[in-house]
Amino acid sequence: MPCLVVPSARRGHHTTRHPDRCRREYRGGNIIEPLLAEPALQWVDQTLDALSVDELIGQVMCVYLDSPTACEWWTDLSELGLKPGATMFVSRTSGQAQQDSDYLRQVSDVPMLVAGNLEAGLHNFITDDRALAVPMQVAATGRRRQFAEQLAGDLALQARSLGINWAFGPVVDLAVNPRNPITGTRSASGDPVIVTEVAGAIVETLESVGIASCVKHFPGDGFDNRDQHLSTTTNPLGWAEWDGLFGQTYTSMIRRGARSIMAGHIRLPHVAAEFGANETEAALPASLSRWLLRDLLRDRLGFDGLISTDSTSMAGFTSVMPRAQALPAALNAGCDLILGNIDVAEDFGHLRTAVRTGVLTEERLRDAARRVLSLKASLGLHDGSAQSSIARPRAGWLRELADESVTLIKGDRADAALDRERDRRILLYVLGDEPSSMEPSAGLAERFAAELGARGAEVTLQRIPGPFRSIAAERIHQLEYDVCVYFANTKLPESSNNLGPVWSHFKGADAPRHAEVRYVLVSVSDPFLLPELPSVQIAVNGYTPTVEVVDACVAKLYGESQFKGVSPVTAAPM
Repeated sequence: MPCLVVPSARRGHHTTRHPDRCRREYRGGNIIEPLLAEPALQWVDQTLDALSVDELIGQVMCVYLDSPTACEWWTDLSELGLKPGATMFVSRTSGQAQQDSDYLRQVSDVPMLVAGNLEAGLHNFITDDRALAVPMQVAATGRRRQFAEQLAGDLALQARSLGINWAFGPVVDLAVNPRNPITGTRSASGDPVIVTEVAGAIVETLESVGIASCVKHFPGDGFDNRDQHLSTTTNPLGWAEWDGLFGQTYTSMIRRGARSIMAGHIRLPHVAAEFGANETEAALPASLSRWLLRDLLRDRLGFDGLISTDSTSMAGFTSVMPRAQALPAALNAGCDLILGNIDVAEDFGHLRTAVRTGVLTEERLRDAARRVLSLKASLGLHDGSAQSSIARPRAGWLRELADESVTLIKGDRADAALDRERDRRILLYVLGDEPSSMEPSAGLAERFAAELGARGAEVTLQRIPGPFRSIAAERIHQLEYDVCVYFANTKLPESSNNLGPVWSHFKGADAPRHAEVRYVLVSVSDPFLLPELPSVQIAVNGYTPTVEVVDACVAKLYGESQFKGVSPVTAAPM
């Protein structure tokens, strides 16, 4: 597998300052071997030498492609004198994305990195695409590696068709806190062994077909209950715990050939302090911390690839220091590329000023740009030798995955949850099933109701929240049915950042609250809903909101298929 090389004379210049108790034999794979071929090295050197300071700054910026077309976007940036080295698609159709990537190839003197959030599908930024599968669904099966390779292969095929060459993923955070608004099903599990198995297969598959992976979110999320979009968050672990949970995982991703890593707006204060940071420095997120990026990620874990920030539009970055200071500080800390923008012209100006005043040295700027160019050369973007052959995933793998992953987390496997004769009248409560930016799936409740109806059920669909009905009236209403089924397709609501169910009234008249009523929960997204509805007698997790998962859930509820999935997270009531 080709590896990213950073042909820098300054490689290894940084002095390790780890306390003795943190020292240990280096475990990581050396990703700077084998070296790029000589023509690729020459291209990197010649291109770097030919770039002006403004063009070097452009190379270390990944600017959102948020204009209707790439032509408009490029024209606007050209008026600023900015030629970005990378871009990330923002909401558009697949046809428009193809046109945009074709246009960028024609107008860019230096080929561009084109990024996308390749986690569960391209559906969070390609409006006419669909979800495939979240990593947690893959982890619930007995064939994790096989399904992870299928997922990554399908993602790569779709990405290549749109000109995307850089995948923001996989996520290697840990799903240990049900209230964490970032991890959810984006992480494979709360168990680092499972995370490493699933994410490692995704990294290897993407890298093998010439799409650079970007493992995220260093130094690791999952413990906090806050959101980096709204505030800087904290990983509370000390060195020994962090190394056992996250250090081994990142080392594995490096060994498997990950060419880039995303630095999150996440503090790791206890480890930073152990590495010698003072109190102020230890409070910095990884995206701004030289201790975490240079001492830990570079020197301790041996990563020599490209480090990107997470989106710098997040409050976890913008609230730490003024943006004019933060952008050059991220580069000085060890990031090689600035992802995202609030005001592109202002950001470009801040970096130009930083170079002019010496806050950001031209030497450090060139070093960062060299890593960006090296990544491009390792992908074959410099000479058109990028890999184009990707095996098409076998047909039907999503239905196969759904059959093997849907999990019974409460109830008796030996008894069918629903009976065609006994359960003819079904009150179907719907939680969520509305689109969000990261997961736009919606309307699956109607599919679920239709599948119930196809088996002879008379279904009354009632959305929550809905019209207010008293507890007594709702109880009488529920008792009119043979069974009440809660169908949940709940994601993080962008308007409230609330992860729990929102009932029609604060006393929850339409919640499962009456011992004499039979309740069933089917959650096709959030795996942690059972603690919110502990009185249900049957609970099923499906992990990914797709038609395949919906169909599999119904089949298993009626006993037409066995429950085969095993939950990768703790989902029992607390």
